[in-house]
Amino acid sequence: MFLQRGRDHGLTSYNDYRGACGGGDLSVFGSVVPPNITPDGWALAGQLYRSPLDIDLFVGGLIEIPVAGGVSGPTFTCLKV
Repeated sequence: MFLQRGRDHGLTSYNDYRGACGGGDLSVFGSVVPPNITPDGWALAGQLYRSPLDIDLFVGGLIEIPVAGGVSGPTFTCLKV
């Protein structure tokens, strides 16, 4: 089985899209959870990736807290609009 990632299709990182959508850049993993990201998702991303700059767009979008009345977080919502 082969796992496809966004970067396999030429997409840039979650951090790039998050910044373009007004969410702010993520530079280091730390004890402070960034706004709009679930604490569990942030902790898991910290175990899977060396840097927040390496987080795949799909993974990053899935660990965001959904916007009010929505099913996806601010980055995916921004990209869908």
